Amino acid sequence: MKRRLLLVSNSTLHGSGYLDHCQQHISSFFGKNVKRVLFVPYALHDRDAYTTTARNKFRSLGYEVDGIHEAADPVEAVRKAEGIFIGEN
Repeated sequence: MKRRLLLVSNSTLHGSGYLDHCQQHISSFFGKNVKRVLFVPYALHDRDAYTTTARNKFRSLGYEVDGIHEAADPVEAVRKAEGIFIGEN
């Protein structure tokens, strides 16, 4: 299986919203075949709020988001993930 990685050094750029500066790259990277993205929100203490932020942004790009911390089996969630996004603040 071919693995691809998109690295983004920050989630916000001064004067813009969450992931606004790289949303085109995210859409191009995940494409139309990916419908759900697994989000790893361990960069912030409030994982639920951080997941909500990511969920709202990704939904605006056409993707649903599942938080890994919400999964009954995180390892299985990674195995089944169509795409993975690891958050940093």
